[in-house]
Amino acid sequence: MRQMEIEKVLKDLYESNINLKQYGTKLTEKMIYHYLTKLGLPEKERNERINNNFPDWIETFKNFPNIEVFNSRDWKYFCQFINGHVEPECIKMYVSLDSSHINKGAKIIFSFLANNNISHLSKIGSDVRTDDIVIRLTNEDDARKLSDFISNSKYIQDGMQKVNPFCFEHNGIGYAYDGHLSYNSCVSKIIADYINRMYELGKDKNEININSFYQFVDAYSQIPEKQNELPFVNGDYEKITEASLVLELLKISLTSNNINDFFKFYNYTVNNKMQNKYRANSEDKEELFKEAILTTMKKYSRGFDKNYPERSGYDFLNAFLDGNIDGITRDNNLRNRIRENLSLEDTLLIAKKSEIPGKSNRDIVMNYVKTVMLNEIVKCSEEKFPGYGIAQLQEYLITGQLKYITESLGNARTIAKNLNPTEIYNLFAELGVSDIYQYIDYFYKNNNKVK
Repeated sequence: MRQMEIEKVLKDLYESNINLKQYGTKLTEKMIYHYLTKLGLPEKERNERINNNFPDWIETFKNFPNIEVFNSRDWKYFCQFINGHVEPECIKMYVSLDSSHINKGAKIIFSFLANNNISHLSKIGSDVRTDDIVIRLTNEDDARKLSDFISNSKYIQDGMQKVNPFCFEHNGIGYAYDGHLSYNSCVSKIIADYINRMYELGKDKNEININSFYQFVDAYSQIPEKQNELPFVNGDYEKITEASLVLELLKISLTSNNINDFFKFYNYTVNNKMQNKYRANSEDKEELFKEAILTTMKKYSRGFDKNYPERSGYDFLNAFLDGNIDGITRDNNLRNRIRENLSLEDTLLIAKKSEIPGKSNRDIVMNYVKTVMLNEIVKCSEEKFPGYGIAQLQEYLITGQLKYITESLGNARTIAKNLNPTEIYNLFAELGVSDIYQYIDYFYKNNNKVK
């Protein structure tokens, strides 16, 4: 039982602290963090490096749709795997694979995420740890899909090792939430404070148990100054709020082994936090509509929805304009935000800013949708190819070859698959322009979108 393992860890750490005190030192957050990353791993795995796999993962996914894999010079100890945009208010999943399974296991996991076009922000560290694969997901549905897939993959299950017992665990997968913080770092700091406090009070090892730790965490959560002491907070009001959520989740994990309790916490607490944030910011309707257009195009590139294999984000946007909001993704709480803040009448008012005389309301809105899509392609092309991005786009319009559209930035290539050269030329005709250069002068520059 996970709670019994937690209690054993606390007792072992307390005993270690007693030994350290003899040498005039004490347990620190960093010591405990390192200890938890190796806890329960076989001795032969504890010093195994896995960063030799980085080049193979980068090469494997180089031409894969819906995923970008890279090793940043500024973050060289991690290989990063990214698809789409993921807000800090997300579900964090930990998977620990041994050194003989990590290469193929990572390919299996990230191929599944890419093939299902699931938005995520992920990383794999340089050595084997209890959290060597960290995956951030935007909602419960995606997390459960991935959980079911990992749980039913014999290869991955054969290579799985223990995760940190202080986070929720289900079928060998760890779950946490931390926003802009680090759940494991925060928990390490709280454990260090608990162990040192119990030592100051002269407690016997037998008095170190999960109940006293729960009481300590509960008292800790009542003191804002304590939350401010957690890693990465540094007086930031929003991070203090997130620290209180980390403490709440830790308390729940100390009393429950049921993964449904984790999702209940996430959906109620975190979604409320996000909704309050968006309400406080008084959302800009036009920016929200643009987000809906671009996010839907990214989420539903053609053929990825098994229930609608011939439908794309473009089709779902059409359905939304018919009054069906179900095609709008729930990522980043987008569906609820639109339901609360953006009506169909709003979309028409937004689109009429660039109204084309003689067109129906539906055509006006759809032309606006197309201009947003085309602007995204232009923006991404210019960012990817400074100074000649428009020339690259012109080559696409002439040849129809997607190789001229960047795949590594934004939604550009996904959009181009739907807003093909014929659609773009039709849009030019509707707007009364002859080519992409005139379009830039007519619409893009005149709306102060590029310098």
